Amino acid sequence: MNRTNLLRVAFALAASFLAACNGDTPGSSPVPSQDQVARESAAALFARDNRAQALSALQPLIERKDARASDLIDAACIQLRMADTKAAAKLLERAAPQSQSDPRYFYNRGRVAKYELDFVGAARDFRRVLELAPTDLPTRFKLIDSLETSDPAEYERLLREVTARGIENAGSWYLPAIYKLGLQCMRTEREAEGERLLNEHQDLRRRGVPSPTDDDFDMGNFGRIAFPRPAGSGLSGTGSMPTFKPPQKILPEFGGASGLRACDLDNDGDLDLVGWGAKGLFVGLRAKDGTWSARQLASGPVDIALAFELDGAKGDNVLDFVCTSGTQLTLLRSSREGETVSWKTSDKRLPLLACPAKDALALDYDHEGDLDLLFVGATGCTLLRNDGLASADPKGTLTDTTDEARLPRGRAFDWCVSEDFDTDQDVDVLLGSASGHFLASNLRGGVFADESRKLGDFVASTHAPVVADLDADGRPDLWTGDGKFLRAQLDGTWRDDGKV
Repeated sequence: MNRTNLLRVAFALAASFLAACNGDTPGSSPVPSQDQVARESAAALFARDNRAQALSALQPLIERKDARASDLIDAACIQLRMADTKAAAKLLERAAPQSQSDPRYFYNRGRVAKYELDFVGAARDFRRVLELAPTDLPTRFKLIDSLETSDPAEYERLLREVTARGIENAGSWYLPAIYKLGLQCMRTEREAEGERLLNEHQDLRRRGVPSPTDDDFDMGNFGRIAFPRPAGSGLSGTGSMPTFKPPQKILPEFGGASGLRACDLDNDGDLDLVGWGAKGLFVGLRAKDGTWSARQLASGPVDIALAFELDGAKGDNVLDFVCTSGTQLTLLRSSREGETVSWKTSDKRLPLLACPAKDALALDYDHEGDLDLLFVGATGCTLLRNDGLASADPKGTLTDTTDEARLPRGRAFDWCVSEDFDTDQDVDVLLGSASGHFLASNLRGGVFADESRKLGDFVASTHAPVVADLDADGRPDLWTGDGKFLRAQLDGTWRDDGKV
């Protein structure tokens, strides 16, 4: 068994051990399996905008006299997307007795009021949501829109609260805030400020920073259906070893590859393969009948490749690529025509890396809504901010912000892992190699701080640790390849709990 499979088996055993220590007994959940399946189906169907089917999945649950408030609110969310405000209102009325501290209840009741042009009632409900969830920006915009004509002073005050957060904290919601505030300034004869805000908005759009979609404005965070918490699995009698079909040789073009990733490149629900190495970059697409077809996207040596969706607004859901060869970067843009997907090398000029890459990440470190890129290698890391790479503007590219982000140069790193290590709702990064590690805590504003000391007795190796919430306490733990478990603590440090 190779090292990767050994790690997977050991990780599974460790997770089982920790769950047992934490008192999580398999099968102890009181949720009936058919209810769990109904809720999971409704969430999946709603996410794909299959509204009628999602409502049908929930129907047995909401027909009960003692229906859960959460199920009733989920059904109301679906009815609102189907423009049936009366049905949504009835469902919310049934949920009301159990929902006086639930922001989802008041958010969707506010949506009903707004659709029925009751802006006073809508504003009242959205204010209640903000009492329960003060940092929720979509709700703040719901309130802002409800006050535009009735209370211009409050409308402007709320917009300034959002713009004061800056794009690093407000993310994509910063764009509509400065746009609306700019228009308000122009309407009230403050042309200089209005022009400055509108120019800033135009510049951010030119850089490819995304704005919230119409669905984001409508559903926000509380008008969607979340997947239910896992209910656990019960014992089902004596198990048996799985059986496997004879191995099948596929994709000979991938022979000699030094790297391999599995991901759904064309959004058809099946995992495809990406391989790279001395011969170039290849993709293996899996058809519905299970057959594979290979394509070569780039020739010549490729050290590493990242597959990610560069421009979600494009709407084709096909992943793009950035690959490295030495210190050179190449961007390959995707396109879809019907069922056919293809990739074409971009002619945009990209910056050089500090050294050949050993690992890479796509992450939104500055919280602007687009993906930035991080590469690590023998002489440190290179952080590249996305400044409109997805746009047609030839000036839209990647900008090296390693130094201003305060990430280390001159140190060897073999791997990088992204996680919200300090659970403060932003993107932190752990870099490591056999010679040491660096925990970069995101301070917002495009800057990181060195918090490596908080990892205590963690000893990095040439292989990245497993980072996951292994003890179900809401904080990310670390499990190393040699079996050592570091448990996250309330004070933001990690404690060495030995080998498991």
